[in-house]
Amino acid sequence: MGRLRSASPIGDVKGKVGPIVMSTWKAIAIVKTLPIKKRSTKQSEKQVQENTAFSTVMQFLWPVLKVINIGFQMPRNANMSPLNRATSYHMLHAVVGEPNTPNIDIAKIKFSRPIKSTQSAWNAALSAEEGRIIKVTWELNPYPVKCTQLNDRAVFILYDSELNWFQEVLSADLERAALIFTTVAPKRCAGHEWFVYMLMVSEDGKLVSETEYLGMVKVLA
Repeated sequence: MGRLRSASPIGDVKGKVGPIVMSTWKAIAIVKTLPIKKRSTKQSEKQVQENTAFSTVMQFLWPVLKVINIGFQMPRNANMSPLNRATSYHMLHAVVGEPNTPNIDIAKIKFSRPIKSTQSAWNAALSAEEGRIIKVTWELNPYPVKCTQLNDRAVFILYDSELNWFQEVLSADLERAALIFTTVAPKRCAGHEWFVYMLMVSEDGKLVSETEYLGMVKVLA
């Protein structure tokens, strides 16, 4: 708020002029700005539904951010992050259910969207054995392309739907040439349904394959 203690340079003007208000108080000219009115724009039902879907997808993907950052490749000068790209993809292709209570279609989840790609595993097969063992086997592609290397890394994502819990496996020792992957589920997961996904990543991380959804198995105690 400004005060003019001498005659006003703008004469006898009083009241609102643009963004300011001029008045006098005890023979003192006073100039003050108008208060800023807060806009209270109510969101439309569609905006609420979109925000709900966005929040659902972000919360779902956040635990597997390491894989997302590897698998969702970005073009040069991209104005978004891999997580943003993954969220956008899943909102378009994997969100199902009622608009106000969205869910994720397990079979449509992707952990990779390659720009520079390598081949996926050949004939990958998922199985479960007693002792909470989860096993994946695959074969070498009989028609490999030049970019497909035996030292490509096999990446696995295992999801317990009952606990809403992910297990990422990004071991540098797990190569395409290994042809087998096994892991033991925690005791708390016995009897639960596990959904398993697989992708391949080149040793230098520059090439990734499309995500393979290998299916669901029940963890056997």
